Amino acid sequence: MKSRLWIGLAIALIGCSQTDWAALTPGPTAAEQANTVVYGGAGQLSAEEWAALRSLAWPQDYSDMKGSFGFPAWRNETADVYVRADGAEIWVFYEGRQATRYEVR
Repeated sequence: MKSRLWIGLAIALIGCSQTDWAALTPGPTAAEQANTVVYGGAGQLSAEEWAALRSLAWPQDYSDMKGSFGFPAWRNETADVYVRADGAEIWVFYEGRQATRYEVR
């Protein structure tokens, strides 16, 4: 009887030691998969904001950009993207927390 108990315990321990921990790790979110975060309804630049952005001395800190222009329409790992009323996209590129330049696309 004791040998059956030890055999059962050994089998149970062997089964526990072979857990595939990678299978238990959560996968990336949809935003991480696409490397894009979309902020619905945000990121529309007015004519005044567009003029202000063009007149900035670069670089600018992220918190100053967010304080002046709010959240972008969307962002990826290198840029915040704002949209003008005419549909043009304004890409503000970052190196760390510093906005270094912008492009109109």
